[in-house]
Amino acid sequence: MKLQIKAHPTGELHAATISPADYDALLALGYPDAAQWHVSVMTGRVNILCPFTDERFPVVLLLKQLGQSEVVEMVDGNSLNLRRDNLRVAAGKTTSTVRKAQRSMRRAFAALEQRQNAALPMAA
Repeated sequence: MKLQIKAHPTGELHAATISPADYDALLALGYPDAAQWHVSVMTGRVNILCPFTDERFPVVLLLKQLGQSEVVEMVDGNSLNLRRDNLRVAAGKTTSTVRKAQRSMRRAFAALEQRQNAALPMAA
């Protein structure tokens, strides 16, 4: 699926590609839709503002689980290609940005669990 993402701060539109399943999963977890994403003019990466931590980081960090000393690389070098088959986990230094994304995912799943528990009927 193609998304039109604004560059920050210019507002120029860029076409990013993501699988519909990944996009829907991000929305289901409570992340904002693509109208709220932006492409960094400095890095060319598609960034998202986490509604749980108020921190910005690249969307790809939500699509690939990283361990200690791992980073995400773009196989084709295109930072607007967010399809999983274009994302490769490689050895590298874990940065504060990676830790922000990991913290965000923990909070997103906690919020999802709370929403699900709230929707369950109370036992008599």
